[in-house]
Amino acid sequence: MFVAAVSPFAFQATDEGAAIGDGPGVGVATLAFSVNGSTTFVANSTSGASLAYTLLLDDTLEGWVSISYGAEDRAGNLEALHSTTVVIDRSAPATLVLRSTPAFGAFVSTGTVFSFVAVDRGSVPAGIQATLYAVDDVSLAPAPPGFSLAPPERPATIHFGSVDRVGNQEVLASTAVVLDATPPETSAAVEGPQATQAGVLWLSAHSTLTLMAQDPDSGSGASGVGATLLSVDGSTPSAVGNLAMAGLAEGPHPLAFFSVDRVDNAEGRKERTIGLDAS
Repeated sequence: MFVAAVSPFAFQATDEGAAIGDGPGVGVATLAFSVNGSTTFVANSTSGASLAYTLLLDDTLEGWVSISYGAEDRAGNLEALHSTTVVIDRSAPATLVLRSTPAFGAFVSTGTVFSFVAVDRGSVPAGIQATLYAVDDVSLAPAPPGFSLAPPERPATIHFGSVDRVGNQEVLASTAVVLDATPPETSAAVEGPQATQAGVLWLSAHSTLTLMAQDPDSGSGASGVGATLLSVDGSTPSAVGNLAMAGLAEGPHPLAFFSVDRVDNAEGRKERTIGLDAS
């Protein structure tokens, strides 16, 4: 049986006559308690037949505790000792907050999943009853298996703590994060000879196409650009910064490009067609 450290043990000793229920005897003289082998005697300070006593255990005890008890009446008759064993758990749980990817420093996205792992401490722990959490100033509630933050973008504080099965409550802890839900913005710039005709941007072998990206800051910070990706002629997008026209065959080439920030917010693909005129 698990009990909390503050649990009282109430005893009531009554001296009967020759048989139980036939009326009071000479009265209880003392109660004896043995806690893990250390005995305490409590004398009856009244003239009554009964003795009631509440036992509070030493506040250093934790784990398995053996309690033996019995009474002696004023005529010297000793009761056969009774015993019980309890487990005292006076240690509060410890809770950790976990977060999935994507994450970068304090920055998270709407796809980042938070969860909690709680362990009850002590030599013989009673076990976790519940883990509670709150985001910002919302009231504490039972924690789900996992949750994510929803827009708007903002700094957020996650509060959390657990309670065990005998009421030991952990002091609330917290972690601060910043929700970044906005993707980067990418633009293309050309250095060198260029001309546009029928929707195609024609460049020379001496021209260079440069992709530039920035991650917008809505006021709470931004995780920053993680990568800018470019696809040429339908190829798999790869991280690039510049495209030298001298490396392409003469003629038109469809391009697609976009950027991703450090918490995986991806910009929509931007498309345009460029052409190499080397003649």
